Amino acid sequence: MSASALPEVEVRLRGPLVDPAQAASASEVLARVEGRGAVRVSLAEVPAAGTLGLAALASGVRALRAQGRSVRVVDVDPEVSRRAALVRLDQVLGADAAGPRRPSGLDRLGAQVSSALGAGVVLLAMLHDGVRHSVVDCASTALGREHLARQVDQIGARAAPIVAGVTFLIGAIMALQTAYVVAAYGGAVFVARGVAVSMVRELGPLMAALLLAGRSGSAIAAELGAMVVYEETDALEMMALQPRRFLLSPRFVALCLAVPGLALLADGCGILGGAAVMVVGYDIGWATYYDQTIQGVFGRDVASGLIKSVFFGALIAVVACRRGLTLRGGPEAVGRAATAAVVDAILAVVIFDAAFTLATHRVL
Repeated sequence: MSASALPEVEVRLRGPLVDPAQAASASEVLARVEGRGAVRVSLAEVPAAGTLGLAALASGVRALRAQGRSVRVVDVDPEVSRRAALVRLDQVLGADAAGPRRPSGLDRLGAQVSSALGAGVVLLAMLHDGVRHSVVDCASTALGREHLARQVDQIGARAAPIVAGVTFLIGAIMALQTAYVVAAYGGAVFVARGVAVSMVRELGPLMAALLLAGRSGSAIAAELGAMVVYEETDALEMMALQPRRFLLSPRFVALCLAVPGLALLADGCGILGGAAVMVVGYDIGWATYYDQTIQGVFGRDVASGLIKSVFFGALIAVVACRRGLTLRGGPEAVGRAATAAVVDAILAVVIFDAAFTLATHRVL
């Protein structure tokens, strides 16, 4: 009987092909395929594959083809297919490894809408968990208080120097640009009011939130994503701990405390930067600059900035934790999750800031 007349043998690989043990297991499975007919290797249950796993798979395929057998690799996840093409193994795995048919524009739109709705539901659920459980979880036990203190130190205290330096320079730049326009009309003394109000109401809280979104949001997403990859979250579930609640609560509270604190620091440094420019470059006395600042800033201005900053912290926390805890794939997905967390957090902060300002500009 010819090889083409023999029944096709199907081999179904299961689980990710990421670490050496998984790669070796896949290679052994292919090496034990019996018979002389064609072989159909299904990767329908392989959600992720690293370079080592793809190399082992390609080695097994070559060995079967060296025996004169026809080998097809089918049901390949698009991300696995992309990784195979990246390391130039798509030719070895065969044409069937190119993945499923390219979806139509309507299919892609539907998938994006569905993904956005799902992400929105997850974010609302995590925001609910953060508000409901955070205070109880972080204040009721010594372990919770210790974890919260560590997060406040990492997220807030260690970010203070960069926030202070950046906002000092922003305040100085604002004073220079404003004075360039108003000095010709003898209004340089009023630059203090413009810088102070802008920093307190808008730029201080916003810059603190954006800097924390880039610095701490990416770190949170990467840390939680690594825990998912190495199955530490599964271990928490085995210990009867809710991973989302256990990991979200201290970070949620820490960011809700850190952003307002850093916003106040940013306000002071921005005003100080403006004062340095005006005192040195325009001969405005320190006392005069201070008086103009006090006269220009009201309690509602400070309240507006602080209220926004609390919401900024909550948004950064839930967006970063969501990106980390919903990560899918191997270690290479951790970097993508960190990048996506920064982009999503910045967009969320800016959109909320615009909505909050439009809704309260007549009140605050």
